[in-house]
Amino acid sequence: MFKYALLFIAGLAICSISCKKDDKQGGDGGNFVIEAADVIVVSGDDYDVVTVGFGISGLWGMFIEVATGKYVTGEFKLTLKSPPTAEVHISGLNEKVKESVNVSNPDVRMTISSMFIAYDEKGSHIGYFRHIGKPSDKDVYDGDVYDGDVVVCYVYVDRDCTMTGTFEYAGGEATFDWSLKKGWNISYVKKTVGIDSDYVIEVLTTQKPSNFNWNWYYYDKDYWKDTSATKNRHFVEILNPTDWE
Repeated sequence: MFKYALLFIAGLAICSISCKKDDKQGGDGGNFVIEAADVIVVSGDDYDVVTVGFGISGLWGMFIEVATGKYVTGEFKLTLKSPPTAEVHISGLNEKVKESVNVSNPDVRMTISSMFIAYDEKGSHIGYFRHIGKPSDKDVYDGDVYDGDVVVCYVYVDRDCTMTGTFEYAGGEATFDWSLKKGWNISYVKKTVGIDSDYVIEVLTTQKPSNFNWNWYYYDKDYWKDTSATKNRHFVEILNPTDWE
């Protein structure tokens, strides 16, 4: 079950992100470098992975790939250009969001994603990567996203903006504590799902949570076909503020 909500972040001229390094926030609208190391394989194997692509929502719901990088022995590096390609759908905030959340610049336009796709040498889609934070008392080798875990998302905004407050949407609510700069940003998303309810609670912040272990995870394509995942095992997909109702 996937729920859609919202997210943001700011990109420094060149910023690096790795499970072995601190995430760096910036904000001059320049390119944004993402680095992954020591990838943990959750399902299948990563022997056939040759390329990694980062993609976000495009026009008419298309998936637009905006950056690619080579995958070698559990590591990859790619660069998000700023601004992203013309095909990318950079949208304004839903009016209902602006009515519920304090937005310093209501005219801000954005796009967001946490999706990294794995390809083999033929260019076939064979898996996914996620950047996840788990509380220090949890098993980092369990790649499922449980209540209290944090998924790292990447957001592009066309101008500086702050967002604070809570927005209720169909099936859940999202609380924001964002300080965004023009360019690419990092947003940390903690999701909670009631055991006896489909109601989803998300907390989104640009402040990196403390006391978490941060790692990159690989999942083969078949993993996502598993319908046995319970309500406390969710992955953040594309969080699009224009889709909220």
